[in-house]
Amino acid sequence: MQKDILLVNGVPRSGTSAIGSMIGKEVNCSYRFQPLFSYKYRERAQEYKGIEGLNALTEELDQCDDDFIRNGMSEAGLNIIESSQTDMMLIKQVRYHEYLSGWLERKGTKLICVIRDPRACIYSQTSIVNEWEGSLDEYPDWINAPHINCNKYEYFGLAGWLRFCFIAEMLEKKYPCRVKLLRYEDFCSDNRILQQAVDDLDLPITLETDLQKRKSANTVYGVSARSEKDWKKGLSIEIKRDIEAAVTKVSKGVYLCD
Repeated sequence: MQKDILLVNGVPRSGTSAIGSMIGKEVNCSYRFQPLFSYKYRERAQEYKGIEGLNALTEELDQCDDDFIRNGMSEAGLNIIESSQTDMMLIKQVRYHEYLSGWLERKGTKLICVIRDPRACIYSQTSIVNEWEGSLDEYPDWINAPHINCNKYEYFGLAGWLRFCFIAEMLEKKYPCRVKLLRYEDFCSDNRILQQAVDDLDLPITLETDLQKRKSANTVYGVSARSEKDWKKGLSIEIKRDIEAAVTKVSKGVYLCD
C-alpha cells in the first residue's frame, strides 16, 4: 500500500522548517528535508517529475539514510521514527514548486503551502549574508535575486515569492480538499491554525497539544536566522513601499500582516 504523502512548501525563509519539523516529529510520520536540494538527488532532480517521478522519489526516500535529508539543518534529529513504521511521509521543499501540480495528481498526496509576509521574507533572506551575495542598494537585486536564482527552480526575491503565491492559490482552487494555504503569521499567533490544517487535510497524525514546544530547532536557516533586527526596522522605507505596492497591484495584499 502506498504511503500518504504530505508536501510542505514555501519560499526560502517562509517558516517551512518550523512547520515541517513540528509535523515531522509526530508519531506515524517520517520526515524528509529538501531531498531535491541535497547533493544526493540534485543532479537527478529532473527524474522526479509527475506521478511516476514522485513514486520513484518516495520509494528511494523510504530507505534513505542521508543525514541532511533525514534531519535538515537542525541540531535535533527530526526523523525519530523509521519510514517503514509510518503511514505518512512528509517532504519539505523551498524549491521545485513547478513539480507540485504533477505530484498532486497522485492520489494520497496533500500539500500545505506556507506563505509569509513578503517584507519579512525578503529581509530574512537578505540577512544571511554568506548566502545572499547581492546588495539591497541594487534595486533589481531583491526583486529577482539573479545572483542566487541560478535556475528556474529557485524562489529567492520578490518575484519568486509572487510566483509561489500564484502556484499555491491555483493548486488550492484545483484541489480544495488536499491543499491548504497557511499564513505563517497566523500560525505564529495561534498554533491551533496548524492543527486545523492537519484536521482539514485528514492527515493520519495527532499533533502535540503544546505546539509551541515543537518549533524547529534550526538556528542556522530559520525564518529569523542571523537577523538582528525586525524587518520593520531593517528594510528601508522605499523597499517596503515598493513591495507593498507590487503585491497589492496583483491582489496579494492579504499576505501583508501589520
